[in-house]
Amino acid sequence: MPAPLIWLRLWVRGRKAPAYRKRIGERYGFYKKPLKPGGIMLHSVSVGETLAAIPLVRALRHRYPELPITVTTMTPTGSERVMSAFGEDVQHVYLPYDLPCALNRFLDKVDPKLVLIMETELWPNLIAALHKRYIPLVIANARLSARSAKGYAKLGDFVRTLLQRITLIAAQNEEDGERFISLGAKRSQLTVTGSLKFDISVTPQLAARAVTLRRQWAPHRPVWIATSTHEGEESIVVQAHQSLLKQFPNLLLILVPRHPERFPDAINLVRNAGLSFITRSSGEVPSSSTQVVIGDTMGELMLLYGIADLAFVGGSLVERGGHNPLEPAAHAIPVLMGPHTFNFKDICARLSKADGLITVTDEQSLVKEIASLLTDEDYRNFYGRHAVEVLYQNQDMQKRAIYPGTFDPITNGHIDIVTRAASMFDQVILAIAASPSKNALFTLDERVALAQQAIAHLPNVQVLGFSDLMASFARNQQANVLVRGLRTAADFEYEMQLAHMNRHLMPELESVFLMPSKEWSFVSSSLVKEVARHHGDVAHFLPEHRQQLAYHIHGKALLLAHIPAAPEQNSLVYHQTGGSLLKSFHLALLSVATPL
Repeated sequence: MPAPLIWLRLWVRGRKAPAYRKRIGERYGFYKKPLKPGGIMLHSVSVGETLAAIPLVRALRHRYPELPITVTTMTPTGSERVMSAFGEDVQHVYLPYDLPCALNRFLDKVDPKLVLIMETELWPNLIAALHKRYIPLVIANARLSARSAKGYAKLGDFVRTLLQRITLIAAQNEEDGERFISLGAKRSQLTVTGSLKFDISVTPQLAARAVTLRRQWAPHRPVWIATSTHEGEESIVVQAHQSLLKQFPNLLLILVPRHPERFPDAINLVRNAGLSFITRSSGEVPSSSTQVVIGDTMGELMLLYGIADLAFVGGSLVERGGHNPLEPAAHAIPVLMGPHTFNFKDICARLSKADGLITVTDEQSLVKEIASLLTDEDYRNFYGRHAVEVLYQNQDMQKRAIYPGTFDPITNGHIDIVTRAASMFDQVILAIAASPSKNALFTLDERVALAQQAIAHLPNVQVLGFSDLMASFARNQQANVLVRGLRTAADFEYEMQLAHMNRHLMPELESVFLMPSKEWSFVSSSLVKEVARHHGDVAHFLPEHRQQLAYHIHGKALLLAHIPAAPEQNSLVYHQTGGSLLKSFHLALLSVATPL
């Protein structure tokens, strides 16, 4: 496409989506901000590919922390997702259109040592330029539908030459791989890795936000969500909702069109149907009379799924190939889609086989299935449970481990264990238990803050607090390895019982036991607190950032046990009696970890 026509196309699209009129220079390889050269470049064309790329980018940052990572997209929505997920941790720009001069300007600036392209973006000039510069190219999460393969086959030798210039094709499944080979790729170029789209999770923070929003929006009413809808689907969804309201008068619909430029059309459609609605962007809270919420914000889809009792995923009642059903599946809610799911053929097949996906064909079948799900909670839970199980069973891209404990306080022995676990697994969650029965010295929030400071040097370790069963927490975090430290034979006796119980509750959860380094083999949180009670020097046993505090409390009359509680109304200013010592210890320790 000639350059002037590209500019005109962007300007026309900008009438409905103004973001297309911004950063136009980047489409031609002109960038205002400097870009660090010599790293890894990853291209994801739009939102779907960007979401799938997020865990891959995180893994690359962990494996190659010294290299700059440049993430490129083509759409404003994809751009927003990159910036919200990574901020300044990656370089982000638009990839220029496939024009030789624009691409050369881009490659001169970025000078990548490796390029990864998500799914199947075969840009002839880009591939030729990378080949000429001897830059390795990987097609990650590669997929090729039968329809696309048929179209590419018409180009014959041109496509064969294009494919053979690719260093590695990491296909989602065997069928995709065979289609690439049929078009001319060599078997030596191909590997089957599974779909990155399975590596999706619901964080505790997101789940908590969803629970809060559900309580605000619909504490006592059913909710269904229709997402990624295209032209022709919104009318089906709205008509279905009108029919469902006759049986479920307080039913709430959350309608999220696929593209921002369709938001006004969806609003007009709902208004013309005579339904009471609000928009998410307005910040309003649905009243008891609100029948529809228009999801007209960006980056909130996973949050909105968490509010719903069931989900319809669009692009599937019209011939667009469907969108990602694993996002609602991650919330363990039933997923409904139309028959046109060729973009997610393998994933939908697995979900359907496992009773995790319900296929509908029109408005009538959509109404029938939703009514059945809303009427029968067991039926609804059956499909939701099976959907999320498919997700768990296919999450093999990363090894995610949990290292649980009360960490009251966290010691160098704990840091020793988590540091070695971080070198063994792609991701480690330092899980801090609330444990009210232990009468912890520090509150859960305080222990989380202190641990975050102590492990700040470990980029693949995350600190989370939890209060439910360990097996439930591990399942929610999609972790299948439990890391525990063993200091003595007595520890093993206790840990063996816990391991058997956890495997009973979650059969796929394996326990890995690590012995601490000899230097820390005798250190425990209880021992550190006992030494501190008797004015001993505990600096050596604490993480470096807390040694200052250890010296501060050493030698003082810090009797941490059996200290009377401070009066509630003066709990933060109780400085003259025994309670002041405990509160001062809290405040001093937190002042080292986080600003108060």
